[in-house]
Amino acid sequence: MTFTLPNDWFTWGLVLLIGFPFAMIVLGELLQNLARYRVSAFATPITILRTIGVPMLFIALLLRGVMGYDSGTLAVRIADTICWIVLINLALAVVNVIFFGEGAGLGASARMPKLLLDLLRLFIVLVAAAIVVSTIWGVDLGGLLTALGVGSIVIGLALQDTLGSVFSGIAMLSTRQFKVGDTVQIGADEGVLTNMNWRTVTLRNWMGDEIILPNSSVSRGKLIVLGAGTGKRAFLVDLKLAYDHAPQEVMTLMEEVAKATPGVARTPAPNASLAAFEDYAVRYNIFMIAEDLNMAVLVGQQFQINFWYAAQRKGLVFPAQFRREFQVPGDAREQRRPSADALADALHESAALPVAKLALLPLVQNARREIYRAGEVLMAQGAASKQAYVVLQGSATGCYQPDVGRAIAIQDFEPGQVIMFKSLLRGTDSPLQVKASSDLVVIAIPAHDLREFLASQRELAEEMETILSGRDDSMARALQQAFPGQAQVNGSASRVDYLRDMFRV
Repeated sequence: MTFTLPNDWFTWGLVLLIGFPFAMIVLGELLQNLARYRVSAFATPITILRTIGVPMLFIALLLRGVMGYDSGTLAVRIADTICWIVLINLALAVVNVIFFGEGAGLGASARMPKLLLDLLRLFIVLVAAAIVVSTIWGVDLGGLLTALGVGSIVIGLALQDTLGSVFSGIAMLSTRQFKVGDTVQIGADEGVLTNMNWRTVTLRNWMGDEIILPNSSVSRGKLIVLGAGTGKRAFLVDLKLAYDHAPQEVMTLMEEVAKATPGVARTPAPNASLAAFEDYAVRYNIFMIAEDLNMAVLVGQQFQINFWYAAQRKGLVFPAQFRREFQVPGDAREQRRPSADALADALHESAALPVAKLALLPLVQNARREIYRAGEVLMAQGAASKQAYVVLQGSATGCYQPDVGRAIAIQDFEPGQVIMFKSLLRGTDSPLQVKASSDLVVIAIPAHDLREFLASQRELAEEMETILSGRDDSMARALQQAFPGQAQVNGSASRVDYLRDMFRV
């Protein structure tokens, strides 16, 4: 603002006397209209202009035009300096609104970190301040710039690592490729990103520990955003089984177990594949997606535990089972499967079917000893069951799952009881879902074999009919209590009557 005005004090006095109040009134009305229509984007620049800019311009013009001071006068220099400061501040406020949308949600402010904006503003202010000092106050900045150049080299060498982290942090913050709350993997460290600034990145791992990494090391390594912001995580699980099992049988079982494991997404469905033939085993992979990103490790563990139980039921052999005893897989598999005589002994000792052991031998020829983990389903509601189960150890619960609402526990099964309904004998769908309440050991008997056995054991068949009828009555009462007066379209029958009819042979 080093300019000279004509020395016509009367004209400038008249201009200031009329123009200053007029400008203040116009700016005041503009602010009121912005507030009335809730347009706050340009409120800050206009406020700066009205409260500081116009008054300082009035003073500068008064000193020059009315009082006749030249540019070398101290008062004029001070006024010019303040006007430059106000002008810089006003320019920054306008730039913020136009390009970065401060207060209005416009532009790129959401994509640029605050630190980068602050550094950009600081650079503009320093350049403008240098111009003001040089032009208004006549200071020679050549020596100062030389000293700053030498000093910056010394400081840069001394703070090389720190400055590397700072600029790496600025680069990462400006790209916005990941954000706080993402689950990331940085080198060997994995966890939830809890904080990121211009120097460090902080992760919280699965143990609850805080891992603080400098930005320089993060930028040099590989950073993986797990789940890519979807909240889900895909992962692979490796399993090894003996060579005597058909690969398709193993892969089908792996997919069935994965679908039944809580936390595994149904779409896309789990996909098993044969990975490699190794010296002592066949290695399989299964691809799954965890519905909760932070539970992926636990879901993978639960799948492996469930597969162990399923493998025991199917008679699948893991490599160490035969390598330990120097046996071929087939021998190991045969030794693990109980004989019919052993199954008859266990069934007789359970007293679930009170007949002689010799009479039980035909029944168990195709039976199997199976083990279930707590929570695994033996019978699915609404699906035809192909087996009856005699409980040897543990317990199970029969639940009714309504169309809407929580499942209702109807029947408990303890050791010595047979898990079956009359629907098994009719070949119709099971009215309840039966799942293991604890680790459960059972003898699984095919439905066809059980029907033939009961046909040859008249007294036992009548006793089983009595037991099943009493069980049906207790289930009907529980359902009637849970759903009083609730009816379903099935002729004139209520929901409970319809279920009771399913139980009748």
